[in-house]
Amino acid sequence: MKQLLSGLEHCHSRGVLHRDIKGSNLLIDNEGVLKIADFGLATFYDPGKKQPMTSRVVTLWYRPPQLLLGAVFYGVGVDLWSAGCILAELLSGKPIMPGRTELFCGPSPGPKDVNPFIDPAMVQESSVVSLVVRKLLLNYITRPGVPLGSASYSIFSEGSQPSVLQRVGSATANIVLLPFSYLVSSSGGGSRSPLSDCNLLVLLVLIHFHKCVVNNESMTDRSIDIATSDSLLKENTYFSDNPYCKALQNATDFEFDRIDVEGNAHSGPLVRLPFAALFDTLGMCLSDESAVLLLYSLLQGNSNFLEYVLVRTDLDTLLMPILEALHNAPRRSANQIYTLLIILLILSQDSSFNASIHKMILPGVPWYKEWCIDNRS
Repeated sequence: MKQLLSGLEHCHSRGVLHRDIKGSNLLIDNEGVLKIADFGLATFYDPGKKQPMTSRVVTLWYRPPQLLLGAVFYGVGVDLWSAGCILAELLSGKPIMPGRTELFCGPSPGPKDVNPFIDPAMVQESSVVSLVVRKLLLNYITRPGVPLGSASYSIFSEGSQPSVLQRVGSATANIVLLPFSYLVSSSGGGSRSPLSDCNLLVLLVLIHFHKCVVNNESMTDRSIDIATSDSLLKENTYFSDNPYCKALQNATDFEFDRIDVEGNAHSGPLVRLPFAALFDTLGMCLSDESAVLLLYSLLQGNSNFLEYVLVRTDLDTLLMPILEALHNAPRRSANQIYTLLIILLILSQDSSFNASIHKMILPGVPWYKEWCIDNRS
């Protein structure tokens, strides 16, 4: 660490920011001499002058908060934050912030963590998963009534002997999974229920749930003498598959089923949705942070929906609410604004989308207000 900090001090004193300090960029020779490598993202800076720089630097696990929030004015603190992450990694033996995405999410459940609702939901049959995802989205669009009938779902495979904890989890799940009874029911009778207002939140919880699983593999240590080789236990952690996330990623349009046209089977359950109604609903609800996250999840994970959005001739249905939210940024949360910017970044990769933006006339929009330079901070 002393050599790393000395190397950073040498760079910073000469007006150079490395902007990608991480373990793989630190080289140590046989004599223990450390050298900082890979200056591909480095830049010159002058602490006496305020100059904007890109925030798309530093590997995600070692990226400081100000860059995650899109700061364009920063200094040596970005390298020192990364150095602090490496120090913590040396002390703990593992990275302290191994994020998979820039969006905020809670800590991933560990192998021993038990959720009486989500764990049973994750092991449902693909047919149930498909119906749940489809019905949750349809209820988000139409909000039908709740039927009086109910059903229960088993979380155990045939021939398995469930433990007491699993039995408790199954019983709890059948209580908490009561919404699924009406989600997958073909009946539409009953009166409207507040459950309809929670469909989107339930869907977001299901599709973004990733549980950490430990896979123990017995392997032989061949670095020692073969005759005296020891059997070592390798602990390999990975995230379990999420069937609801796959179902949403494989969703196709009601009127255009890619599997029928090209004959390519999807991996995982197939969900058919009315993209037109979903598109219109999202356009009307983008003031809600949950709707913004759903739109991001669809555009980022479902190529069919992204293609559908880009070929729409009335892009203003979706684009204008996004621009309105960005125009009124002080009234929105930081997560909402950040997600909307990522959505625009995804859409702007298409040339026709960029052309449509430049043809729009904003002064005719009711919420639009010209900003004077002297009134902006």
